[in-house]
Amino acid sequence: MQSRWQIFKSAFLASLPIMLGYVLMGGAFGIMLDEKGYGALCAFFMGVFIYAGVMQFAAVELLAQGLDFIALVVLAFVINARHIFYGISMLGAFSKYKGFKKFYMIFSLTDETFALLNLKNPKHADSLKKPLQTLESTSPQCTQDLQDSKTALEDSQTPADSENALYCFFIALLNQIYWIIGCVGGSLSATLLHKNGISTQGVEFVMSAVFLVIFLEQFKTHKWLGMVGIAIGALSLWIFGADSFLLPAIFIGIALALIYKNLPKNLTQTFYKAKRK
Repeated sequence: MQSRWQIFKSAFLASLPIMLGYVLMGGAFGIMLDEKGYGALCAFFMGVFIYAGVMQFAAVELLAQGLDFIALVVLAFVINARHIFYGISMLGAFSKYKGFKKFYMIFSLTDETFALLNLKNPKHADSLKKPLQTLESTSPQCTQDLQDSKTALEDSQTPADSENALYCFFIALLNQIYWIIGCVGGSLSATLLHKNGISTQGVEFVMSAVFLVIFLEQFKTHKWLGMVGIAIGALSLWIFGADSFLLPAIFIGIALALIYKNLPKNLTQTFYKAKRK
């Protein structure tokens, strides 16, 4: 059984790629906020209580133009509506949390945290509850045994469950800390950067680069899923256009995932046998 420090260290190492992106992207936000006349304290509170990259960038302009609460609420929903789908897919994983930790895991589920929890999650007893997520690393026979195992569905947590829950909590917490550091650091350094003639143009592309790295890591182990995702995105872009394709693409992707998850066991096993030949 791992100590809390060992679990924290594992989470920290796994979150390092996100740290680089969040500190730079948060720094870009802090610089923009400072240019509109809002200081580091405002950057800190926005990083703590809003914690939504795109929404915070949009809020900078709203603050500069005069805050319209209704417009802010509508904009926040439109920008972050995709998180509804993230939350639905994490219902089982978050059921192990209680009290504040459960609330915090829901609140802190950003795009990058969601991807990292699914990409970097260590092997644990929860894989017994979701055997279809481990098909890449197990044989069809092993998957069949796991699905038939009733003891894997007990409500009580095993030590592995507890360790994994703490690992995921540390991932979420560290990611927000990185973001806050970036927001405050960007605000504090804005004046210094401008005085030294350092251009900040292009910093906003940092988050796109982070998404690309995460996708490539996923693609290494799940190539066929990556190709399906690219096809869905391209089709949605063609049908709905650049301004409206994201939510339909996410909806179609989740719908296909649910259909695949509920395919008959023998059909799923046949697919994986054919894919490996």
